[in-house]
Amino acid sequence: MPTIAERILKPTDPSIFRTAFLYVGQGDSTLHIIPDGNGTFMYVLVDINADRARGGIDVVRLLEELLPKVDGKPTLDVFINTHPHNDHICGLDRLRERIRVKEVWHTGFTPGKKHEESYGQLRALIDDVVAREGRDAEFEYQGTRAKKELGLVCVEIISPAKHVKEEIDALTGEERDARIHEYCGVFRLGYGAHPKHVLMTGDSDKAAWQEHILGPDEYHGERISAAALSASHHGSRTFFKTSEDDPEPYLRHMEIITPRWVIISSPTQAESPHDHPHDDALELYREHILDGRAENVLTLGERKDCRIYDIYDSGEHVMDSDNGELVDAYGFDDDDSGKGQEGRWKNTSAAVITRVDSGHPMGACATRASA
Repeated sequence: MPTIAERILKPTDPSIFRTAFLYVGQGDSTLHIIPDGNGTFMYVLVDINADRARGGIDVVRLLEELLPKVDGKPTLDVFINTHPHNDHICGLDRLRERIRVKEVWHTGFTPGKKHEESYGQLRALIDDVVAREGRDAEFEYQGTRAKKELGLVCVEIISPAKHVKEEIDALTGEERDARIHEYCGVFRLGYGAHPKHVLMTGDSDKAAWQEHILGPDEYHGERISAAALSASHHGSRTFFKTSEDDPEPYLRHMEIITPRWVIISSPTQAESPHDHPHDDALELYREHILDGRAENVLTLGERKDCRIYDIYDSGEHVMDSDNGELVDAYGFDDDDSGKGQEGRWKNTSAAVITRVDSGHPMGACATRASA
């Protein structure tokens, strides 16, 4: 009998590329389930967070019940870190102990002492993986115009830029740490006969996009359009502005990306210690989403659900919700009263929508498209 994680997350059609945007509270974690062309899948995790206070998913426990086992141990094909901040690597110590990771991708950014402890978790994972799998299991990625394959999915690495690393390596302390989002990993995954794309942006900021990713010559302009956009920095205004009072928000990236869906990995503003997602950022996302579909700007914490995006090899694609099942099954719960998450939102709609991948429940909020 399949586990809850297998039932919800593992596609029944081996030609589907599935992306699960996991609710992990104030942080980020996204799981890509990639067809390998042999009837099975590769599992790629981008970032990890463990937010007990806001009822986020215990990603390690979920993976233990989802991943295929090698010599009895759940095995993750690739862990990708966009940048070594705690809300993108919290939980790596447990991941390292309980999950076999075959490959690690990272930006090579070394933070200052403020983030030394959390960065140590990433280095420990890299050291373990290299010792077990060999030097080729560590990939320090940088933005280029080359393409890389993961199974049947094409990965285009857009950031960080090599020259930015050289500039930052000359800095120390707080001055160095202040530019970490400028050196954040950004990459696009594409799949299908007429490719649809998922754009992962980490915490990349205005400077990263305006000065490096696009710049005056729009260097990566042909590599950033995407149907599904993982919103930068948990819906922070830093994707558009240097500060709340910035009179010139940067918008060119959104004009090119033209996403059909924007997924924000954040709790509600009331729960977020940083007021994420910011109201002005939400307004700008809604103004620039494809066809003006403001309802397709989705904050995971609003309903404490996970969003599941499927791309079929035919080119059809669909955005769905797990209706909160994964949080119910695998969520951290600091409520000692035993009430757990019973009081939060539930989708009780009885709508029935046909889906090609019939093994995955279709939520009433799901939307699908052929273009």
